[in-house]
Amino acid sequence: MKAFKKLMAAALVCVMALTMLTGCAVSDNLVEKALVNKLNAVSAVSYKHKTDLDDEAKKAWDENKDKKESSGIITISNVVYNYVIVKKPSDATKENSWGDKAKKADVVLSTSAKNSDKKIEIGVKVVGDDYVAIVAKAATKAAK
Repeated sequence: MKAFKKLMAAALVCVMALTMLTGCAVSDNLVEKALVNKLNAVSAVSYKHKTDLDDEAKKAWDENKDKKESSGIITISNVVYNYVIVKKPSDATKENSWGDKAKKADVVLSTSAKNSDKKIEIGVKVVGDDYVAIVAKAATKAAK
């Protein structure tokens, strides 16, 4: 009976740890979704979250985390990206809490729209404890 209790206690610890890990991922996903929805609400361009670009968003944070909230251009593997790093609002899972932060991010990211194309694929990553990094491939000038 003692061995059974120990085994059940160990199983409970594993389940609780797994639940905590998945809970964080779900929360981050809600934050990212709320930000993308607000970007689309305040912008003339259409933003689409492309998870393939999330690693680039993380790299933008890694290279600029000392600046906290910042924006600019970053080159990763010979590809140029516009990036924005913003502090999460207190209720980051709600779209309306992103207001001015989404507008400021849109000013930087909307320059990534290529010519008349009004669609931009972005990477969004919750980073640090309180920040979100967003990247979009920078638009290239059209050939003449």
